[in-house]
Amino acid sequence: MRDWHGLARAYDDFVFDVNARGQYLPLVWTDKSRVNINRPAFGLPSYVGDPKRTSGPHHEGITCMGAVLGATLVGIDKRRQRNDYVLMCEAYYNVANGERLVLNGVRARSGGSFWYDIWPHIVFYALADRYPNAGRMDAIVKATADRWYEACLAMGGDKGVPDFDHTVLRFRTMQPVDNGKWKEPDAAAGIGWLQYMAWAKHKDAKNLQAAAWCMQFLQEQKRNPYYEVLLPYGTLAAARMNAELGRNHDVHKLLNWCFGISDCRGGWGVIATNWHGYDCHGLVGSIDNRGGYAFAMNTFAQAGALVPLVRYADRYARAIGKWMLNLANAARLFYPGELPEGHESSAFWKGDPKGVIAYEGLRHEWDGKGPYATGEPLAMKWGPATDRGLYGSGYIGVLGGIVRTTNDERILQLDCLATDFYRPPAYASYLYYNPYDIAKQVTVDVGSRPCDLYDACADTFLRRKVRGRASIAIPADSSVLLVLPPSDGKKAHRAGKTFVDGVVIDYCRAAKAGKTEIAPIGDRAPCQ
Repeated sequence: MRDWHGLARAYDDFVFDVNARGQYLPLVWTDKSRVNINRPAFGLPSYVGDPKRTSGPHHEGITCMGAVLGATLVGIDKRRQRNDYVLMCEAYYNVANGERLVLNGVRARSGGSFWYDIWPHIVFYALADRYPNAGRMDAIVKATADRWYEACLAMGGDKGVPDFDHTVLRFRTMQPVDNGKWKEPDAAAGIGWLQYMAWAKHKDAKNLQAAAWCMQFLQEQKRNPYYEVLLPYGTLAAARMNAELGRNHDVHKLLNWCFGISDCRGGWGVIATNWHGYDCHGLVGSIDNRGGYAFAMNTFAQAGALVPLVRYADRYARAIGKWMLNLANAARLFYPGELPEGHESSAFWKGDPKGVIAYEGLRHEWDGKGPYATGEPLAMKWGPATDRGLYGSGYIGVLGGIVRTTNDERILQLDCLATDFYRPPAYASYLYYNPYDIAKQVTVDVGSRPCDLYDACADTFLRRKVRGRASIAIPADSSVLLVLPPSDGKKAHRAGKTFVDGVVIDYCRAAKAGKTEIAPIGDRAPCQ
């Protein structure tokens, strides 16, 4: 198990070091173009050695905002470094072109691909949550959420449920576009998350209405709509709406789709096999591209969406815990030095001695060797000199913020609040999965203030008035969803929820009957 928290902090130190020297270094630069804001922005290349992205406004939002968010999730204040990198991200709010959207570049336009237009918004919204009242960020969240509400209307929301079964919406004409090659219906999931987060922040009824439209569209789909990165975020939004508002969205179907095989993008899903003696279970990407091709960004992003989901639908705690144990183990294979010599495409670049920049992806096999750490640039010969991808590496802070080891090397502590954005107040909440066939004890440090240990999976208090270090028992092949409310708090039960001092510690007391789980990794049949 890698020290994901330490790796994420080391990544931030390296890629934002303006004094780094060596081939392709430094990676960060100041963008003085002032396209959308009247102050400098910053840039990072999407790949090490990308000749098109070394200066000026030539940088991608998913790369740069991802790096800022990743650092934030491991406790780094990106407003208080050499620059205020958080406010610099306002440059991706494209006002110069009149579209008023957070896009993938400072001179970008909408209309190429849904996920490229929506994912930058998701990352920006996450940053705005972690830096409340910073600059214009809250206002940008509201303004862009309203723009996506307008998009929902343009796709049929004014007549009923919008139709998201398109490649993209072009905001210049407010018309959906189909390129004849692919469609991205999980745009409904991404837009639904944006709308629900905006409603959670600003309580504008039209944003909640749009979120409901998005969930209804997904509910009506018969085929798996997963295209790139958005579906898990809609799944989280559906679980939250069920838990917080009493809705009845089919989280079970959505979650199975997140782990199944896409019907709109052939072979897209979760790796569930061993590649040449290396367990690659849990990584996200194509399961059949030359035997399999997993991607770092997609793997980290899906973890960020689905770990907090267990707070709102704890029946999936075991499945998510098991998946995350596999993912957190296998994700090390994206990094240099983790595979035998000759099994990575860019070992010739020596500018990253600590190996903090991941490869774009991991292939089942390449040139007769497998697994093989690689990416698109060298194989496709389209420009960058290496396959080391910053656009995915920045999201390592997702794992860094979520994953901690315990006194047992095979039992992880997963922080369920780390990537739960725009949530109501909550007490520390951790997911533990025990992979053994016998019960195990795990030590938990709860701090100096007396607290109770509540297991939301079992609807029970495990221990009362605990300080410092305490042990909890985790049953064989099971999970504990541990919540740490104050011992002197007033407890209450209302509407199927359990509260301590008015803060929910268990959303799911009324939903325990008939517990179900997602299909086990490796079993592609939907569970019954």
